[in-house]
Amino acid sequence: MRQLKKVVGFAVRNPAFIAYQSNLRNSGRQAHRASRQSAEWCLAAVSQCWSQKSIAISASEKDSARKAYDHAREVYQQLISESQ
Repeated sequence: MRQLKKVVGFAVRNPAFIAYQSNLRNSGRQAHRASRQSAEWCLAAVSQCWSQKSIAISASEKDSARKAYDHAREVYQQLISESQ
């Protein structure tokens, strides 16, 4: 079993690390997926975080920050569409 650490998609200024173990190789099992409710909560959290932090981001960093937040939103929207 291999332990992995990933940085969650919305980690721009406040990294959130999730540790999980994966032994899916050759097991025939599905990868872990977030519940729809969890992904929707994360999507709302990204939007809330942007609404509060975007005003404090410097003009020179705003474009890259906006892209990072937009990417996080896309990731959570994809998870929502894949969830049951």
